[in-house]
Amino acid sequence: MKKLLQGFGYKEIKSGITSGSRIAFMNTKTKHIIRLHKPHPQKNMKRYQLDLIEEELRSKEILK
Repeated sequence: MKKLLQGFGYKEIKSGITSGSRIAFMNTKTKHIIRLHKPHPQKNMKRYQLDLIEEELRSKEILK
């Protein structure tokens, strides 16, 4: 997901000493932020997370 969002101009935001169980990505041009929970204990994202990312990208007209 990191690579996908990077392809759309998003950069991972590091906050504090550790970012805990949440991760945030900010679009470098629009300053739009997408926040997610890190998948754990497995590294597989759940379907609802993918749907949320798709919805966010469509709302900003990054995806058509």
